[in-house]
Amino acid sequence: MNTFFQSTLNASFSLQSTLAPLPKDPKDQGKSVAIASQAAGFTIGSFINFGMAFLTSMFIFFLIKERQVGAKHMQVVSGVGPVTYWLSTFMWDFVNYTFPSMLLLVVFVAYSKSPYLDDGRYALVILVLALYGWAVLPFMYAIQFAFNSPPTGVVMVIVMNLFSGMVTTVTVTILKLPELGQQALGDKLDWIFMSVFPNYNLVACFSNIYSNYLNTQTCENIVCSQTKRSACCPSK
Repeated sequence: MNTFFQSTLNASFSLQSTLAPLPKDPKDQGKSVAIASQAAGFTIGSFINFGMAFLTSMFIFFLIKERQVGAKHMQVVSGVGPVTYWLSTFMWDFVNYTFPSMLLLVVFVAYSKSPYLDDGRYALVILVLALYGWAVLPFMYAIQFAFNSPPTGVVMVIVMNLFSGMVTTVTVTILKLPELGQQALGDKLDWIFMSVFPNYNLVACFSNIYSNYLNTQTCENIVCSQTKRSACCPSK
């Protein structure tokens, strides 16, 4: 078109076009943010699960070793009761678990992860890590009886923790998609995995914290600017 104007009239004439798209529909924008936040939350939860799988699996090494060399049997013969043995083991392991796990907050602060820090959300992180420790350590104590070799036990439990945190979460997420029509099955598996696998709960908690934060921010930016009737804008 510019060539036609310049050849017909003179070189001073030109035509410019500007594209100004219409604003996105709030519902469509909200759906896009929800999908993106769920994917980002799952990614963060998976990375945390990866580290926790190695940390918590190491606690079974000495338990298997004590059974292998007869150290536990010697303690039982010496008069150490099962409550005393397991309670002291749990308390010592929980202390050793607490310090490295709380370093996760330092990572969030270093990288300014607002979904896990703003509005007192760091307390949610501390609560999740504490409850995870209380759940995963007895779980490790129960499954260590299935192994007689410490290295083999540690490796197998690491793999199990990784799969129980990631594969189960992906399965439930896919089944809960409305397009598949398997939401009832997804809800049932959610309850089963939540009752059996601590690592599934760990990934779900960190994913939900992240998703809820971004969804709330989206609600405040989009919905609250158009209407006052929303749970995410009580100040309106």
